[in-house]
Amino acid sequence: MKELEVKVIEINKTQVIKKLLSLGVKKLSECDVSTTVFDTKEKHLHNSNKTLRLRKKGKYYLTLKEHKKGKFAKEDEEYEVEVSDFKVMAKLLEQIGFVPEELKSSHRITFKLKHSLVEIQEFKEIPPYFEIESPNEKELHTILDLLEVDKSKVRNWNGWELFSHYGVAP
Repeated sequence: MKELEVKVIEINKTQVIKKLLSLGVKKLSECDVSTTVFDTKEKHLHNSNKTLRLRKKGKYYLTLKEHKKGKFAKEDEEYEVEVSDFKVMAKLLEQIGFVPEELKSSHRITFKLKHSLVEIQEFKEIPPYFEIESPNEKELHTILDLLEVDKSKVRNWNGWELFSHYGVAP
């Protein structure tokens, strides 16, 4: 599935939630998320702009993302499948040559606005931010306008770039 996404950095979480609720948007979910990224020892996936991750967000998901930078937004091709057992899937990946690189934990609040997802993310290591995932760039701009986003805070970064911006090794 194709995904068009931007990150809005250094937000005031309370103000963003208040603005979303004032627009009549309902919260879809709120949960803690644990993510383990896998790669080969040679960093083959990272060097080819791909990410393989195993994530727990209520259920378990294995996702492969191919990152492409657009002029304004990050355009990812995403393949995701639900898995029944996190530990078994992690072991399977290790047995075929993948190495767990990092474990990141966050708190996520997800809202749906039009056909887009607005996800507020909180990690211990960096300031809160939110992502907007939209089906197209026109809607992405519409959402940014509805939320009255300061465009200087909009980034088309992937997770590595986000953490590196704050001097945190991903």
